[in-house]
Amino acid sequence: MPPLALSLAIGLFGGGLPTAVVVWLLVAAAGWSLLGHLARPIRAGLPDDV
Repeated sequence: MPPLALSLAIGLFGGGLPTAVVVWLLVAAAGWSLLGHLARPIRAGLPDDV
């Protein structure tokens, strides 16, 4: 949820920021989301997309 909130905040308030800062903030949000996905424990017996 926090990466989504960060992305929304960038969309709402990022108009005055330099382009490079916006790009790196979006990269950070994507990385945060990816790390959260990779850190989840694997649930035995369930498909990966559940």
